[in-house]
Amino acid sequence: FSADGQENSNSTAQAIIGLSLVKDVDQNRLHKAMQNLLSYQLSNGEFKWLPSDQNGNGMATEQALLALLQFKEMGKSIYDWSNVDAGDVIKPKPIEEPEKVVEPENNVVEKEVTEEPKEQKQVQQETKDENLKVVVDNE
Repeated sequence: FSADGQENSNSTAQAIIGLSLVKDVDQNRLHKAMQNLLSYQLSNGEFKWLPSDQNGNGMATEQALLALLQFKEMGKSIYDWSNVDAGDVIKPKPIEEPEKVVEPENNVVEKEVTEEPKEQKQVQQETKDENLKVVVDNE
């Protein structure tokens, strides 16, 4: 498979992704595409983009991985996450509404309730430069 007349692993990977979604796919054609894609894999696991490349390419490796995943799923799209179980999702804390205070004239005013800040102590650290002081807040 090629793009702009040049055979490359990314085009092969995209063809595999498409072929893997077809119900009655020509298995021989799909397996040839897989063999072609795997010919781009280097000994360290990365994939190169062009047959002549000596080094791995991040985009080529990503596209090859997606194609391998899609081939494994055969018929189900790797982009369809509708059947994924979210499991134990961390739920955000509810936003607390500001406390409403009624003033004497029956005007309702929103007043934000906050904790009193803890006392902060400042520590001055000495430096070798006489003109520079470093101040650190300790909790």
